[in-house]
Amino acid sequence: MKRAVCLALLAAWLAVPARAADRQADQSVKAVFAQLSQLVGAWETSTADGKSHQVRYRLSANGYALVETWTLGPTRESITIYYLDGSRLLASHFCPQGNVPRLKLVGARPGSFSFSFVDGANLKVAGPSHQHSFRIGQLPDGTLERAEYYVENGKRASPRDEAAVETFRYHRIAQ
Repeated sequence: MKRAVCLALLAAWLAVPARAADRQADQSVKAVFAQLSQLVGAWETSTADGKSHQVRYRLSANGYALVETWTLGPTRESITIYYLDGSRLLASHFCPQGNVPRLKLVGARPGSFSFSFVDGANLKVAGPSHQHSFRIGQLPDGTLERAEYYVENGKRASPRDEAAVETFRYHRIAQ
């Protein structure tokens, strides 16, 4: 009986630092989510070929989800939903190509956040590519910068090729 009590006390004692670390991680991702939530509104960019596209951010689900809607054309849009999962901040990207990669926050610096691939749906369809990682952040001049890295479905990600990374800058527009 004494041994069981000692083991229970030891287990509880060992769990205290883990719970504290979990709470700290939870607070850290909550802070990142709060910073991302400051993007709420409409943003626009012009592409190299002169076309423009917009991205809009809005909070949903009583503030538990940040919805990012990309308008790529009159009938073409994609959606990324950011949400907390315990000590993780996840982003599920619903792509017009029919796949849904899920990414997690892997790095945060003041105003800049990096997400990397975890898993996803419909990634075995040959041909299209899927979002494998991205970085998003607000620059000191108030513009929004997003860099994205795509991998062809069914292929393994190779070491980063800078030519494969697309970077866009957006400015806030009136809604």
